[in-house]
Amino acid sequence: MATGRYGFPVRLERDDENRLVVHFPDLPEALTDGADEAEALAEAADCLSEALAGRINRGEDIPQPSRLRRGQHWVGSHPIRRWR
Repeated sequence: MATGRYGFPVRLERDDENRLVVHFPDLPEALTDGADEAEALAEAADCLSEALAGRINRGEDIPQPSRLRRGQHWVGSHPIRRWR
């Protein structure tokens, strides 16, 4: 069993309800939010893990993360286990 950790950039945007919405530029299917920056980034780690697991289960490629740009945050997934 191998474990790995993936990281991707995210951008945070306020919505109409003043919540921070998390966007993953490299994974458009991955969206989440939080009441503040700390909560949004914690939710982003869970969201990233789920998005990556979904891609693995569907046999889809995991893209290379794009470069971190000004105003973005780097989010790491929870460790992902692959069974041999």
